[in-house]
Formats: sequence, C-alpha cells, structure tokens
Amino acid sequence: MKRSIFYATACFLVPLSFFMTGCGSKMAETAAFAPMVEKSVGSADLRRSVENFASFDTGGGALAQAAQEAPDTSDRKLVSTGSMELEVDDLDIAESAVRKATDSAGGYVQSSSRYEDTLSMELKIPAEAFSSFLDAAEGFGRLESRSINVEDVSDRYYDLEHRIKNKEILVERYQKYLQDAESVEDLLTVERELNDATTELEQLKGSFQNLDHRVSFSTLHMMAHLPSWEQQEDPLPSIRAGLKRFGRMIIQVLYVILFLLLGIIVFGIPGVLVVGALYWLAFGRVGLVRRFWHRLRPSRRTKKTTEKEEK
Repeated sequence: MKRSIFYATACFLVPLSFFMTGCGSKMAETAAFAPMVEKSVGSADLRRSVENFASFDTGGGALAQAAQEAPDTSDRKLVSTGSMELEVDDLDIAESAVRKATDSAGGYVQSSSRYEDTLSMELKIPAEAFSSFLDAAEGFGRLESRSINVEDVSDRYYDLEHRIKNKEILVERYQKYLQDAESVEDLLTVERELNDATTELEQLKGSFQNLDHRVSFSTLHMMAHLPSWEQQEDPLPSIRAGLKRFGRMIIQVLYVILFLLLGIIVFGIPGVLVVGALYWLAFGRVGLVRRFWHRLRPSRRTKKTTEKEEK
C-alpha cells in the first residue's frame, strides 16, 4: 500500500518538476530578450510596424475602438425624395412661381425641361423647409398627385464619418513613419502605403460629401401640364395660346427654309462646281475625251481602207 502511494506521488511530482523548469527557462529567455527588443529599432522593425498597422480594420476594428467613442446615433440622417404633379393654366406663370418659391426657400433648380404642354423640374430644397415647401407648392395649380419617400441613411452616414476619422489617423501615422524611415526600401514601402491611404481617404470624403448633400437637400420632382382638351369647357384655345402656336409654326417653317438654304450652299454649290470642272476637262476647252475620240477615229478609217485595198 505504501509502495503504491509512493509510486503515484513520484509519477505526479516528476512531470510537474519538468513543467516548472521549462516555464522558468522561457521566462528567463523572455527577460533576457526584452532589453534587446527595446534597443532594436531598425528598418525591419519599421517595416513590421507599417505592415501591422496597415492590417488593422479601419472601418471598426482595434483602431476604431481606440480612435473614438461610441457614436451618438440619436440624430437620424434622412434622405427625402418627393414627386408632385399639377395641372396649370399657364406654364410660364407656373415655372416663374416655382423658381421664386425655390429661391425663397434657399434651394435651387437642379434641372428643367419644357415641352409644348408639359413642364418638368427637379428641385433641391433644404430638408428643414421641404414639408412647408410641398404645402405651398400645391397652390401653384390643381394638385393631381403627391408622394414622399424617406430613406434612413444614418448607419451609412456615421460609418463613413468614422472611417474618414480612422483613415486620417492612419495617414498621420504613415507620415510619422515616413520621417523615421532609415533606408530607401523603408521609404518606398511607407510612401506606397501612404499614397494608397490618401487615395482611399479622398474617395471616402467624396462619398461622405455626396451623402451629406443628399441629407441636407431634399429632392422634389415636379411636373406641370396644361389641361387636356376634353376637360376644357371651350374646345378652342385662347387667343394668346393660338398666337403662340401660330408663331411656333412660322418659326419651324423658317427653320426648314434656312436648313434648305444651308444645304444648297454647303453641298449644292460645290457639287455644281465639281460637275462643271469635270465637263470642262472632258468636253470643254481641254476636251480630253473629245481629243481621244478624234484620235481614235482616223485609226479606224485607215484600218478600213487597208482592208478594202487588200480585197
């Protein structure tokens, strides 16, 4: 019984002693190697630092956690888009009223297109005045349709904002590494990483500015059109509208005549000159074809005379 207890105790203590000896040697090696690491600040360490720093997740990894605190997302970022269709009696008056109201609200006209009886405009209105502008725009004519779409882009907005901050920290760190470079190889490595980080930073800033503009200015697609013939009490147009259409027809006819004259001048006159020059060379004073024909005819007559004499 005592022997078994002795053997069991020995089997437990021997491996434990080997394990403690190994741990002690590793700690000694680490303690002896630490001063060497502190003194060693060479080019290889610089390259490893650059590579390790570049491997961080700049979108929300260790660098993001160390760079800023958790964002306050209580301020939601919304992109509003609306459309409105109106029926108006005069497109000129309606367009002028829309432009004045847009300027008064602090917005601007992104694009505008005009047809014979329809008007289409894309307006950029400040987000804080978008709702009141829609209510006021209903008074420009008879409302036929109105719709609003709101998109929550808070996650993308704050994500871009944080990525820009992290990328700026990365660029600053690369600039510091660039000053500490001790060899040409280190200099080229850091410059390459710095150029890539700078390019990505500019792209992120462009995307953020575009998104921030969409948040700050809401978009309104407005369309206005004249009443249809079936809805008008008088089937005949007004004198003003009739004069406008008559004037447009005259202008269109003048355009056609002008294009015909330009075509005659551009293509007709050179064509006549070319044909005249060819006729002058072939049958005129030069008469190349005529001379060739006259030279050919005597040879034929001589040949016929010779054949008759032989017979």
